[in-house]
Amino acid sequence: MKNGTSRPVGRFAGFTLGGAAIVVTFFFGTLCVLNFLYPEFPRNFDIRSLPRQTGSLEVNGSAKAIQGTNPAGFLSYGPYVDLEPGNYTAVVAVICNAANNNLVDVVSNVGKINLGKKNFACGSAREELRIPFELTQRATGLEIRVFFGGNGAMQLMSLRLERN
Repeated sequence: MKNGTSRPVGRFAGFTLGGAAIVVTFFFGTLCVLNFLYPEFPRNFDIRSLPRQTGSLEVNGSAKAIQGTNPAGFLSYGPYVDLEPGNYTAVVAVICNAANNNLVDVVSNVGKINLGKKNFACGSAREELRIPFELTQRATGLEIRVFFGGNGAMQLMSLRLERN
């Protein structure tokens, strides 16, 4: 064997770390590679870690936009995950107050492929919006985007991805 090369002598899987299945490959007794496989579902995303164009983070971990304080824009976008073919549902929980012209959409490939969308207006109650979509091929950089239309107030409470 040439210096600096090795060959795998074992492989095992079957545990999870941070919601992803892990495959660990050993090369002559040394841990070399962690391969992340399919994420577990449902998958909840931390709103605090997602980018946004408008609004602010609240103490409870939600994101909020208010007319007159925040302009129209994405209250959340991302998380830029890769998914295998299958049927999925994006689930977004919001609390609104007289908000309209809002949109939740699911896109991939830097927003070039629209997989599903829902326009919505809401009163003053918590609403759970469900956007089902099907992937016929692997999707890269999948985003669940929540757009605040600039009217009333909207608070994004949770963001989840389910595999059907």
